[in-house]
Amino acid sequence: MDLSNWDNLTPYTLRGSGENKSDADAIHARRPDVDQQGGERSNEPISLDVDAWEKDIWELDFPQVDAISHSKLLNRAIRVLEFAEQSGYVNESELDGENVVGYFNPVPNESL
Repeated sequence: MDLSNWDNLTPYTLRGSGENKSDADAIHARRPDVDQQGGERSNEPISLDVDAWEKDIWELDFPQVDAISHSKLLNRAIRVLEFAEQSGYVNESELDGENVVGYFNPVPNESL
């Protein structure tokens, strides 16, 4: 399956990096450490086109190279869910592996 033409690739929906991951890894490894760390902390639109990513490396992420890891994103989502439950915005939730199922309260009008 050719993922390079997908319109809405995100770190949440894309786990693989396609055939170009080794090229992207090599490019990322040549960056100064501070740039590598900066890229790994930011959450930018995803690209599987190595050339486009390299040309616009600060505005694009390459999955599993300089994108925030799925486990970190999942941990952030779990913390937000816990806050939403404690604040009364979520009635009930169930975490099943990496999937969250829940019953949600509407947001009170005064919060908008």
